[in-house]
Amino acid sequence: MASKERQVTQSSLRQALHVLKLFSVDQPEWGVSQLAQQLDLAKSTVHRILSTLSHNGFVTKDSQTNKYRLSARLLHLGHAVLSQYPFHRHAQPILHKLVHQTGETAHLCVLHHTQMVCISKVEGKHPTPLKSYIGWTNPAFCTASGQAILAYHPEVVEQIIADGLKPYTSRSPATRAKLLIKLAKVRENGVAVSIGEWQDNIASVAAPVWDEADNKVIASINIVGPIQRIVPDKIPVFSEFVKQAAEDLRNEYKRLF
Repeated sequence: MASKERQVTQSSLRQALHVLKLFSVDQPEWGVSQLAQQLDLAKSTVHRILSTLSHNGFVTKDSQTNKYRLSARLLHLGHAVLSQYPFHRHAQPILHKLVHQTGETAHLCVLHHTQMVCISKVEGKHPTPLKSYIGWTNPAFCTASGQAILAYHPEVVEQIIADGLKPYTSRSPATRAKLLIKLAKVRENGVAVSIGEWQDNIASVAAPVWDEADNKVIASINIVGPIQRIVPDKIPVFSEFVKQAAEDLRNEYKRLF
């Protein structure tokens, strides 16, 4: 009986987490029927999950639309996550300088499993088709921010390859050979360049941020913009700006920690 109850509890927990993961910047509100259809669950099950989440302060219900959205209480969890990366607070002036130099949106990102997570951002001077935000995620293997870190984490690269390389565009390095060649270039040049590898119209340049004490890469700084602006002629100059930004944050990290 205890084993059966434990299985039921674990199943309920998984379902609740699946519900929470569906809320996003693009779709901040969900109705019971929408969630039931999306998750292939009974409406009664979804309603029970939402009631539990609401009772514990994780979601709130709009009385006019009868839809649910995440509660402001979750903000403390976000701050708790960011507290694990205290250097993100010192990245803002560095990112601002990078935006001033390039005109493009700049991010500080960290690796989480096989995904990149944005923990700091400064909007560029020009509009960009990529709508990023704090907590925004993207695949590591086909983005410059990810490649800048993966080049120095071979164990994660092997995990990504084992999981299967899904091509997002025709330019994605979606074979073992192509990915390893790209990462070797990152180590050679100290910078990663991704042109249309994740989204056809997006280009990015990124550099690794080192923790000298532990001799490991802990983050990456990038700029992102449309391929019409981040053109081959500009990439060498942009690369130097991005590498200097990563070096500045490395020095700041060393000074503080």
